[in-house]
Amino acid sequence: MKKIPILICLLVLIGLGVGCNLNKKDDQQVLKDKFRVLKQIYPTDKIEGLFSRFPKGFKIVNRRREGEIIVSIELIGNPQTKELSGRIIQEEMRSGEPDPELLNKEIYYQDGVFRYVDNGEVPDLLKDFKFLFQVYDIDNFLSIESEPVALRNWRTAGTSDYSLVHDVSDDLLADYIKVPRGTELRISVSGDFDADAKGKFKKYIRVWKAGVGKSVLEMIVEE
Repeated sequence: MKKIPILICLLVLIGLGVGCNLNKKDDQQVLKDKFRVLKQIYPTDKIEGLFSRFPKGFKIVNRRREGEIIVSIELIGNPQTKELSGRIIQEEMRSGEPDPELLNKEIYYQDGVFRYVDNGEVPDLLKDFKFLFQVYDIDNFLSIESEPVALRNWRTAGTSDYSLVHDVSDDLLADYIKVPRGTELRISVSGDFDADAKGKFKKYIRVWKAGVGKSVLEMIVEE
């Protein structure tokens, strides 16, 4: 007689496992659907092309870490003048915290070139810099069929973001974060429930290699 309750428990556990797996697949598809809007941006060859997608203006932040050095490039698109201006900040990490800034300069982008507002000589990293959205096709992410490393399609205390994370081997991304081709990377695509509710675009893409101190985080926000 004791076998029947045990059998019932096993069936319940199996059912819960299948149900959780189905829910995860459902969440994964829901998140992919949310991120399809990125197809209009990733890729966009020219930065000025974002004005057609965001006629009210936009803000881009690209934050790159290489070892102890962090470089942040911020650019704001002015919808009235169509000017692209912002700032480059370079910091060094020590004991896990940013040290005083090594570089903090106002920049602008014109005719395919980054320039300092004060007309000084720009560093090499700006001379050939491209945002991730200029080189990466989001279809490569959306077409991944393997199970995600992590996902979140619900609110948590203190945050309103949702995300989908995959492990990938992508030579273009490897080149972008400056690691050897063939290296397994992790890519996370995130959005924001609050921004979605207001009809505003706010998305993040982060690419990194654990343990080597190399990563890129790019955020695009509709003004």
